[in-house]
Amino acid sequence: MSAITGIYSIDDYHVDRTRLESMLHSLAHRGADRVGLWVDRKIGIGHRLLETTLESRNERLPFVTNGGSLAITADARIDNRDELITSLHMNDRPQVEIGDGEIILRAYEKWGESAPQKLLGDFAFAIWDGHRQKLFCARDHFGVKQLYYYASHKFFAFATEIKALLSLPEIPRSLNEARIADYLLSLFADKAATLYKDIYRLPPGHALVVDRAGPRLKQYWSLNSESEVRFKTETEYYEAYLSLFKDAVSCRLRSSGAVGSTLSGGLDSSSIACMARELYQAGEKKTLHTFSAIYDEVPSCDERSYINSVLPRDGMKSFFVHAERHGPLTNWEAKVEGEDEPLWNPQMAVHWGIYEAARDQRISVLLDGMGGDAVVSHGVSYLNELAANWRWIEWLSQARAYAKRVDYPFRRVLWRRGFLPLIPQVTWRAWRMGRSRQVHTWLSGVPLSNEFIKRINLRERIGFLQERSSRLDRNSRQNHLLNISSGLWSFSLGVVDRTTALFGIERRHPFFDRRLVEFCLALPPEQKMQQGWTRLIARRAMTGILPKEIQWRAGKTNHGPNFHHKLLTTDRKTLDAITSAPPEQIKQYIDIAALRNLYYRYSSYGENEIGIILWRIVKLALWLESRDKIRKESETYRAPVFDGSSINLNPTGLQQYVG
Repeated sequence: MSAITGIYSIDDYHVDRTRLESMLHSLAHRGADRVGLWVDRKIGIGHRLLETTLESRNERLPFVTNGGSLAITADARIDNRDELITSLHMNDRPQVEIGDGEIILRAYEKWGESAPQKLLGDFAFAIWDGHRQKLFCARDHFGVKQLYYYASHKFFAFATEIKALLSLPEIPRSLNEARIADYLLSLFADKAATLYKDIYRLPPGHALVVDRAGPRLKQYWSLNSESEVRFKTETEYYEAYLSLFKDAVSCRLRSSGAVGSTLSGGLDSSSIACMARELYQAGEKKTLHTFSAIYDEVPSCDERSYINSVLPRDGMKSFFVHAERHGPLTNWEAKVEGEDEPLWNPQMAVHWGIYEAARDQRISVLLDGMGGDAVVSHGVSYLNELAANWRWIEWLSQARAYAKRVDYPFRRVLWRRGFLPLIPQVTWRAWRMGRSRQVHTWLSGVPLSNEFIKRINLRERIGFLQERSSRLDRNSRQNHLLNISSGLWSFSLGVVDRTTALFGIERRHPFFDRRLVEFCLALPPEQKMQQGWTRLIARRAMTGILPKEIQWRAGKTNHGPNFHHKLLTTDRKTLDAITSAPPEQIKQYIDIAALRNLYYRYSSYGENEIGIILWRIVKLALWLESRDKIRKESETYRAPVFDGSSINLNPTGLQQYVG
């Protein structure tokens, strides 16, 4: 985990060290091991390093060659190092002396703007090309690493976090009101937008070229739903998956310090923890630290029986965090994190306790099972595909097994997975597009004010962002692709990255490995679901590694009861305060009378679906209030704001067990 910053003068904007130092200072939490800065007339780039790999101990960024003709700053972990070092003829010195940033720069020297296509791993980088007088930026395939930017006719600036950009007095702080609606309605199809009107995030799988003509966005990679994997035997499928999953975990174990892994008792985190332990036992005999949340106050959320099926094992040192220590709104000033976006995750309070425990154990790398459901796919759309192709005998067998396995009414499976796929595409599309024009159908109980809805033209925005809803779910692979490509993933990865950075931890995600994702997408649908068992290939491939209690677990625990319990007890005063006397900042977006009615229904009748809506509104209100306070304090010493127009590119209670 590192931080990168940079400023490129397009016109006569003065790039000096002071501005870059200010940006780097705002990101001090992301890298305490080393700070680097390089300025050459119209370009300046900076770097903060947290050593998380052996190679990073010797790395000095920014890395500059040939007197400044090429320079790079990067937050990266490159997984195909061996292959690239050989291809780039860098075998003249020990690999431990070669940093990932230097590998990326040499790849750019050889392949130019095609270099990101050659990289595996997680990365965000910026390269200054002095010969061509341009800046080249790129972000990894799924958006694990972050890169935000601002572009005006005067200058271009980029950084790992928004707060670094806002440290420059020339960058406006105007709110993006359309994105506020996205936040409250959970619409994240727009992968470039942020809550600031003039600040954007570089979308996953994209590169950005900036020169005197301005910035140009290019997509260098996307998933292909046309390719298909076909093997002769079932065993070949499982072995291929297991090999890729093993590589995905192994790459992310590359660390200079202790590695931890979340362990919830679910299929994803348990698979990662068990695989990491197997790899350690077969190699360096290192110890894997696992971190699990337990629930004493709300036993229905507790998964200790599943967690304990993994423990005890040699090579594991396990820690349990009491989830009740934090409420969803507890200590919100620290969690809101200043000027960046609010932390959109109702379970962040539980994660917060895990990060505290990991930091206390001096963990620098934490593996996590995020994305497993989407990457491997439950595969339930296989039923839709069978129905659309009139394969009714097989459909009936599969549908009955699925309904029984997940304890779901068969009549609902029949309607959703049997009848709906038979509706003509033209009819379905017309009906869904008609619904998308009715704003109230998309509000889902969120009490946005009518004035706000009109001001941002929400009808048009919903029609654009929800185009997917007009497509019938007839094809298993197409549905799989849509789930993996959802903007929610890149947004959530950004939230996770920004949060764990506060604890000096780099969180790594084995399921977001390009090779594994491409393989899972290309699988035949029957390898994802069969006789009611979803995510079938992941279950069978882990035979002998994963405890059977978890391997053949039909569902997962609902953690909602703990969320609602803490929201109505620990955080009750905060809820009361915000709903009874809302801050002025939230009133321009929310119908206050409707908000109070929602709170009455939630607190009096326990309508739990309302709780998430209330929590999100309160989090936004607190963030807006905190943001305005910071802005007013900063105005006392900030220089006048540049009025040039920007370029719109919108496309711990801890128990320990030692195994």
